[in-house]
Amino acid sequence: MFKDNDSNNSANSSQAHATAPVASCSSILDYRLLKPLLRHPSISQDQQAIAALLQTSKQLQAAVAELLPGKLPVVLHARKPQQAAAFASWLQKHGSLLQALTVQWVGGDRYCLSNATWRPAAEAAFIVAVQEAAAAGHLQLQSFTVQGSTARSILQHLPAAHLTQLTAAAGFYDSNSMDAVRALTNLRSLTLRSVLPTARRGVRRGAPAGAQVTVHRAVTRAASALVALPFWTGLQQVTRLDISQVRPALLHAMAGQLPPQLQQLHVGLDAGGDARELELLASWLQQHGHIVSSMTVGGTRCAGPGWAAAWTAVAAAFQAAEAAAPPPAADDAAPGGKRWQLQSLSVDMGADETAAALQQLLQHLPAHSLTQLGCCVSWAGAGQLHAPPVNELRRLTGLCSLHLNIGHDTTQQTDQLLAPLSALPQLTELQLQGRPAGRG
Repeated sequence: MFKDNDSNNSANSSQAHATAPVASCSSILDYRLLKPLLRHPSISQDQQAIAALLQTSKQLQAAVAELLPGKLPVVLHARKPQQAAAFASWLQKHGSLLQALTVQWVGGDRYCLSNATWRPAAEAAFIVAVQEAAAAGHLQLQSFTVQGSTARSILQHLPAAHLTQLTAAAGFYDSNSMDAVRALTNLRSLTLRSVLPTARRGVRRGAPAGAQVTVHRAVTRAASALVALPFWTGLQQVTRLDISQVRPALLHAMAGQLPPQLQQLHVGLDAGGDARELELLASWLQQHGHIVSSMTVGGTRCAGPGWAAAWTAVAAAFQAAEAAAPPPAADDAAPGGKRWQLQSLSVDMGADETAAALQQLLQHLPAHSLTQLGCCVSWAGAGQLHAPPVNELRRLTGLCSLHLNIGHDTTQQTDQLLAPLSALPQLTELQLQGRPAGRG
């Protein structure tokens, strides 16, 4: 009898202790409830939920400000001036909450220019809001992305002490932009797309697209004569670098200035119709091919004897990079070695005169790491496919995605083209461009 009473008393006591904290939290506004609730990812990383909470009581507003500084990822789709103005006002009040900010300016073209009359004022208001929040020491941004507009005017206002990731478009030959990038010394990941802000300056609104392209090419040629600005020389902590819309000459000029901690380089190149640019790329790859994780080479749809020699030089550089790299099994045993890590490659080549270079290039791609490939398959006389380049695809057994430009006006049977691809067990995406003649 005594044991039963003791057990009952013990159970009642435990129940009382268990319910006491809950009973004392009589309001949802109790700090002990708010803290775990607000910091749960389903709330702290939901910009709509946080925006709603900030429109409620002052107590909730204070709790959000106290518990979630530098925790909130936000995406702004700026389609109308009212959206941009409202966000600028919000940023001035609550900028301390931001952990990541992605701004998508809708309506910009490939040069990040827009004919929308409201854009200049809206962008200016946004930049002022960022500047004021940064000056007040409120911004704790770790990641910033801007799309549809250049980042030239905002880079210098980003919080260098906190920012570790940046994705933007900027002029690689603009000293102000590159100085601002160099000042972001805590960056770990940097993605920059080269743009020429003056590409359409002086071209009237509504002018034909051809006129805009002509001006862009003229500006591109002028800029290519400038000395490349070593924007990444001060970025000692960058481990991932992604640059696009750049000439191989820029890489060549900055060959000895890559960030010391760099582990992944993603590069999108535009040869601008100049075979000499490919020769510079080949020279650069001889030294740095091992650091390239993905590479796209465009601006090479040209004919002429110089192109075959240039592509052959690029293929030889790939061969040298492969030879200098340790085999995959030796990677762990050789820390710091020149690991061959190419995962994605897209090359705009495939004319008859470059078929031999394409075959050589495919022979030396790393089958153990390459998962994405895009290239042109050239055609011999009477619409017959050059067999060797297609057959070389058999060895790339790690491919998951394959894009082939197979040309036009050919009598090659589709099944003969696809037959070598049956040796690729991991292939899940296949894209064929062109009009091969099929049966029936």
